[in-house]
Amino acid sequence: MALTLNCVGDFRNPWKTATEESRHITNWTWSPGTDSWQAVYATNVIVTGSLSQFLGLIEKQKAGNIQRINLLSHGTRGLIAFTGSISAEDGSVSLNSKNGLDLRIADTEPISKGGGKFEESLGAIARRLRNRFAKNAEIVFYLCNSGSDWELLQEVANAFQVVAKGFQKKIWFCPEWPKVPGPPKIDRSFTSLDKCATKKKGIGHLNPDISRQPKAAKE
Repeated sequence: MALTLNCVGDFRNPWKTATEESRHITNWTWSPGTDSWQAVYATNVIVTGSLSQFLGLIEKQKAGNIQRINLLSHGTRGLIAFTGSISAEDGSVSLNSKNGLDLRIADTEPISKGGGKFEESLGAIARRLRNRFAKNAEIVFYLCNSGSDWELLQEVANAFQVVAKGFQKKIWFCPEWPKVPGPPKIDRSFTSLDKCATKKKGIGHLNPDISRQPKAAKE
C-alpha cells in the first residue's frame, strides 16, 4: 500500500500566550514552528529533529512502501534544517546546521572514528534505504529556499533515487482567529504563496516549482 509520511521540523513556539503571539502575527514579526506545521497537516504528523531521525523513520518502513514524504520545516540555501529556534522578539529563525540535510548527503565514504573504527556515513545510509521507496516516489520540501539550491535537490534525488521537489518562492503560513473578546483561538491551518493575500487550508494547493529527477544509480 502506498504510504505518505508527513514530517515536520522541531522548532518550539517561543511565545508564552496566544495574545502575545497574535500581536507578532499581525506585525509580521512571526515565524511558524512545529505547532503550526502540525495544524496544517491536522493528522498523522511525525516530528523529526535531525537528519538521523529522518533516516531512521525511513528505515522503519517496509520495502517499496513509501510513495511520498512531505517535510515542513525551515531552511536556507544549501541547508534543509530539522531543528533550531525562533526569536520571541522579532520572529527570526536560527537553524541548527549540524543536524540538517546538506550536500553531505552525497558523501558515501565511511567516517573514521579513530583507532581503526569507522562509522557509516549519512549518504551511505540514504543509499541503503532506497528500497523503502515505491516506484516514482517523491520527497517534497515545504520550506523557503528549498528550491533555490538545485544541486542539493539533485543530490537528495540521487541519494534516495526519488524525485525531489521544492519551492523557489517563499511559503507563507497564515494563522487567523475570530475577532471576539478574550484570548485569540488561533487557527494555524492556512498556507499561501502570495504573503497570505489568498490562502487555503493545508498544503494541497502549494505546487512546487522545482523538481529534480534522480540520475541513474551507480552499481
